[in-house]
Amino acid sequence: MADIIGEKELRRFVKENTIIQNGDASCAEGIKYDFRLGSRFLKAGFNSPKSYDELNARDAAIVEPGEVVFVLTNERVELPLDISVQLHEKRKLSHDGINLLGGRGIDPGYKGYLVFGIHNVAGSIFRLQPERKLVGATFYRLTENEIVDPDKLPEPLEDFPERLLDLIENYKPVNPITISSKLSEIQGRINEDKGELLRRVDDIDSKISEVDDRTKKIDESILDAKAQVKAWAKVIAWIMAIAGALIAAILAAHYTGLLGRIFG
Repeated sequence: MADIIGEKELRRFVKENTIIQNGDASCAEGIKYDFRLGSRFLKAGFNSPKSYDELNARDAAIVEPGEVVFVLTNERVELPLDISVQLHEKRKLSHDGINLLGGRGIDPGYKGYLVFGIHNVAGSIFRLQPERKLVGATFYRLTENEIVDPDKLPEPLEDFPERLLDLIENYKPVNPITISSKLSEIQGRINEDKGELLRRVDDIDSKISEVDDRTKKIDESILDAKAQVKAWAKVIAWIMAIAGALIAAILAAHYTGLLGRIFG
C-alpha cells in the first residue's frame, strides 16, 4: 500500500528543485503541498496566452461571473515512477464561488506544469493573483508492485494544450450580471413603451370624448333648428291663414258692394 509523503520530505523536494520545481517550502504543511497560481493565463477575447502584467494593463486580470479562465501552476513537477499525487480544491476558493476544473491526480512519471480551469460561479468578479494557493496535493510513494510501466508514461505539458487554444477562441462567457442588467434594461424599455402607449390611448380616449361632445352638441343644434323651423312653419301657416281670411273678407265685401250697385 502506498505511503503518504510528509512535510519534511516535501520541503526537501522543493529545496532540491527536483520533484517540485519553482516551489515554496512554506506551501508544504503536514501531509500536503499547495500548488500556486502561475502568471500565464488563457482567457476569452485574447488570441494567445497572456501574462498577468499584460492582462492587468488592460484591466482584464479577472474572471468574470460565468467565465472560465485556464491557468498554469507556478510549480512544475517531475515525478519519478514511484510517486503519484492526489489533488483537492482549496476550500477558500470555493468560498469565493470558484469551481476548479481539471484532473484530480497526477500520474507517476509525469513531467510539466498543471493546467486548470477557474470557473467563476459567483455574482462578483474574481481577481487573478499569481502565487495564490490554487490546489492542495497529497504525495504518495508507491510500493514496488504499484510502480507503472515506464513505457506508459503520461504526456508532458509545458504550456497550454492546443485543444484549449482552439476552445478559448470560440468561448463566449455567460455573465449572469450582464444578463440580469440586460433583462432589467429590456423591462425598463417595456415599461416606458407601455407607459407611452397608455398615454396615447388616454389621449385618443380624450379626443374621442371631445368628438362625442361635439357630435352631441351638433345633434342638439340640429334638433333645435328643426324645432324652430316647425315653430316658424306654424307661425307662417297661421299668418297665411289669417291673411287668406282677410283677403277673402275684403274680396267678399268688395264684390258685395259692386253687385249692389249693379243690381241696385
